[in-house]
Amino acid sequence: MKSIYTLLLMLALQWSVVAQNEFVPLQLDSTYRLSIFLLSSGDSIPSESWNGYSYYPDGRREESRGRYNRTRYSYSGDTTLVETDAYENDMYRPFRRYYEYRNELGIYAALEERQQDGVWQNFSRGFFHKNEAGQDTLIVVEDWVLDNWQASFRQESTFSERNLQNRRTFNRDDLILEDLYLEQENNYEYNTQNQRILESLFYYDVFGAVSYGYEGIYRYNATGRLDTLIESNYDTDIEDFDVSGISLFQYVDDQLGEDSLTVRTDFSFSSSGEIEVSVNSRFAGPGIYSGLPDSSFVDIVSLEDASVMRIEENYNTYYELGNNKIYLKQERFEYDTDLELWYRRSLQEEWYSIVMPSSADEVEAPTAQPAFVFPNPCRVGEAASVRIAESDTKREIVTFDLNGRMLTTAPAQSGGTWVAPNTPGLYTLLLVTEGTPTAVMKVVVGE
Repeated sequence: MKSIYTLLLMLALQWSVVAQNEFVPLQLDSTYRLSIFLLSSGDSIPSESWNGYSYYPDGRREESRGRYNRTRYSYSGDTTLVETDAYENDMYRPFRRYYEYRNELGIYAALEERQQDGVWQNFSRGFFHKNEAGQDTLIVVEDWVLDNWQASFRQESTFSERNLQNRRTFNRDDLILEDLYLEQENNYEYNTQNQRILESLFYYDVFGAVSYGYEGIYRYNATGRLDTLIESNYDTDIEDFDVSGISLFQYVDDQLGEDSLTVRTDFSFSSSGEIEVSVNSRFAGPGIYSGLPDSSFVDIVSLEDASVMRIEENYNTYYELGNNKIYLKQERFEYDTDLELWYRRSLQEEWYSIVMPSSADEVEAPTAQPAFVFPNPCRVGEAASVRIAESDTKREIVTFDLNGRMLTTAPAQSGGTWVAPNTPGLYTLLLVTEGTPTAVMKVVVGE
């Protein structure tokens, strides 16, 4: 065991890098994604896609274009209309249109229609009930079936001091049940610093029996950073949790006090009593890209001789292209232990434009502003602090996912909070001042 920690320390000292929290307002221009599936024969099956984007002068999405579809966005008052055309037989044809209705708290209703035989027909609709912080406390989705609206999904959430406490998800199984059944339940507990200390997850079958369960216990060090994660799976035979893994976290800071390297060591326990040790070393990206790692590596460590076998490598490369253009390349390589070879598992390329203010007199140059949401990374559902200067102007934080889909719009106030999405991933936050984008940052949301 001592050899493992010696290895971690050597890695940490060798690879520490400098991370900074700056920002440049960015606008996604286009993306290219490639995924490769390696067969046991050694042959590979590639899957690729690409998208391009255009924007209105106020920075809102105007159109996205893909290999087999295009989507147009239009805005009128509190209504957003999203229209998608499918590309078939060398031409576009109307396929889907989606209405979002908003108030000061965000989306409160949505309607989706699909075109069939040249006629728009109801497909699904949703209703979003929110608390004063704009968080979804109740989501109801209905499908159009046999000329009637039929409930297909329901999600109930309770919050305490902006922290998600409980979430119950109901779904419909048309083959067995004629009504919704409780499919998933999540519970969370937090300490006085609003850090998650416990989470549990249960999946139920249509008869109400637990089909899967998970529990995570979080412990933090004296500086407030995650130190230990104890994970357990639910054993249906004994109807209790059994520890399945322990993760330890180590940090190496640069002279500025930023996280330059995070090392996560996972100890996984099997039912046969075997222990597998993997080490994930994550190095922060440079400068304005510190929200993404520069690289990360996953190693499997033998408990017998402390030998190391690398099974995964991830690289993010950043290029300043000039003319206010930025290029980001994300690559993932995996080692196939059966075939004993490395192959590129995925590639994602993104091209960005730096958003320039329309007038230097209207908006100050944004490059000198710091990141405006802390902490980064943060956890799902966490209420992160908004750090912006006091102002009487109207400001909003608009949240986008990796596909450029706008998720939420919320008022931005100094000393306020931004609630992280409930799905882990990389998100883009746009700070809009009086309708003009003035700041952009990427936020990593983890479990």
